[in-house]
Amino acid sequence: YVLSQDKFINFNTKEVIQTNQDLKLTNYITKLNDNFLLASTLKNCLLINRKTPEVKVIPLPNQETNDYVLCAYQVTDNIYKLGTFFNGVVTLNLQESSIQKDLQFSSFKDNPVYAIYPKGNSGLYLGTEKGLYYFNKKTKSSRAIYKPKEKNPIRCFYTWNNQTLLVGCYKGLLLFDKATENVRPIPIRSFEKRTISPVEIVQITNDGYDGIWFATEGKGILYYNRFR
Repeated sequence: YVLSQDKFINFNTKEVIQTNQDLKLTNYITKLNDNFLLASTLKNCLLINRKTPEVKVIPLPNQETNDYVLCAYQVTDNIYKLGTFFNGVVTLNLQESSIQKDLQFSSFKDNPVYAIYPKGNSGLYLGTEKGLYYFNKKTKSSRAIYKPKEKNPIRCFYTWNNQTLLVGCYKGLLLFDKATENVRPIPIRSFEKRTISPVEIVQITNDGYDGIWFATEGKGILYYNRFR
């Protein structure tokens, strides 16, 4: 949707999409920078120029796996780490318009990576199907921080303060202390003090006015404001 022109652009009319069925199902879209959006499709990503808007197809490694991208994290102006469903973390080179395997993350093959969050310059937190992991950039190794006994995939991260993160997951919300690596559940209650459970939190964002918004799977949108 182009706000200034009050019109929609239908990318399905693009010839490159019309001729490839894999490109017609989009499960994720994100802003890379002021010039480009990245849309995740089956086996590929679409690089969308926000000004023209041209569409370029960038194939994922291992085309036979029917893989798709779940999240994106910016490393430099041109390099992004992409979490995928089947192939762990791959690397997008924006300048070269290419996506390559990243063998540092080979242990996450067949462990979907839903979210990536930096721990300063030392490493990355990875939210996956099997729990919360930490990747050490220096040793190029990963370890589990939180591996639930029952299914509870980690879907997203949100900065609560300098020391703690809100973690959206299959069974609601977790509070993660980065210093102690302690993880504990947070009950979600309505203004009427009614507990909302179970609820899967898939995305968390703020509106700049002390309001935090939670996108859920099947329970609509939840809202939190510390003054209320």
